[in-house]
Formats: sequence, structure tokens, C-alpha cells
Amino acid sequence: MFLLEHIVAFAFLSGALLILEIAYQVGVRVKPKEATPQLATVQGATLGLLGLLLGFSFSGATSRFIDRQDIVVREANALGTAYLRADLFKNEQAQPLREALRSYADARIELFSELDTVRESNLRHRLATLQAQTWKAGTDAVAARPEFAALILNPLNEMFDLLATRDSVAKRHIPPIVLTLLCGCAAMSIATIGYGCGLQRRRGLASVGSFAVLIAVSLWIIIDFDYPRRGLIQVSPTPLLEARAAMRP
Repeated sequence: MFLLEHIVAFAFLSGALLILEIAYQVGVRVKPKEATPQLATVQGATLGLLGLLLGFSFSGATSRFIDRQDIVVREANALGTAYLRADLFKNEQAQPLREALRSYADARIELFSELDTVRESNLRHRLATLQAQTWKAGTDAVAARPEFAALILNPLNEMFDLLATRDSVAKRHIPPIVLTLLCGCAAMSIATIGYGCGLQRRRGLASVGSFAVLIAVSLWIIIDFDYPRRGLIQVSPTPLLEARAAMRP
């Protein structure tokens, strides 16, 4: 996982510097009288469009990341609430419910970090079975104490719904066409700057090179935010771990 992130980061950085160098070499070979007079206008337009695209993309990726983390917190709260409210029932009804909730929490934590497709599919089947067992334990407890039905069944229902919500939110990413436009605009912006430096026969590595690196890092962070299970910036499972630690037998 971290190797993939390093490869992506290196690809963005090397690509930006390579485009900058190629554009510079092209600019060096252009005679001053053949230089494009509208170059400054093109540079300003592409940089303005790039800034707009980066701003919207970064905002959207950050918002989706926060939504994913909020769902984990809500799921952990629902899990902890259901476990605590099991105390409302007698031990013969509460014990099966507690055991089912602990097993469900263990499977849910395991699914959180599982990236292998086959094992993830097996875990989802196991979670479906555990959901049925947990719901049955809850309804059996409610059958003995109907007055507590809403107190115990509501958090169980919310807990199951939030898993489905989490799966839906996890599939929301920047549309490929928008990401392509963003990368293309970034490449064109770097190319026009490199071309302008070539026309002036000045590389300006300290400023222009830093700008290219900054654009590459910005693109990488946006993509990293949008894929939190595989990137360096990941949704934290801490709320679920804390909820499970509180479920002592």
C-alpha cells in the first residue's frame, strides 16, 4: 500500500519536472521573432483554470473524507449504545446480545483494513450472518421486555444502516473525466511556464521548479484524500477500536 503511494507520488513529481524540461527545451529552440505574443495570456488563463479546478477538487475530496470519518464515529456510537442498553435485560437475554455485538465489532474492525478482494467478500458474508444473529438476539431480548423495543432495536438498525452508508460513500470519488481535465490543465500550465522560461533562456529552477513540484504534490494529495483506504491519509478506525475495547465481558 505504501509502495503504491510512493510510486504515485514519484510519478507525479517526475512527470511535472519532465514536462517542465521538455517545454523549456522547446522554448530554447524558438527564435524570438517566432515567439507567441499571447503566451502571457495563455499562461494566466491556464493557471486561473488550474487554480479553480484544484480548489473545487480539493474541497470535494476533503468533504468526502470528513463524511467517511463521521460515519465511522456514528457507527461506533451506535455499537456502543446497543451494548450498554443490553444491561436493560436479564442476563439470559443480555448475554447472547453482548456476544453477538462483540463478534460483529471484531468483524467490522477486520473489514476496515482488509484490502484483499476475496477476503473482503468473505468478511462481508460473515458480517451479513452476524447482523442476522445480532438482530435475532435483540428481538429475543425485546420479546421478554417489549417496553425496551425502541431503545435496543433503534441503535441496532442504525448500526446496520451505517455500514451500507459507509460502503456507498466509499465509492464516491472524483469523476474520471474531471480528474483527467485536472491533470491535463496542470500539465499545460507547467508546459506554458517552461516554454516561457525557454524563450527567455532562464530556467529559474528555484521558483519554476518549486511551482511544478507544488502542483504535483497538490494533485497527489487530492487523490490520496479520495482513496482513504489505500493512501497515506486514511480514515481512522480508532472510534471502532475504542467501542470494542469498552465491550468487556
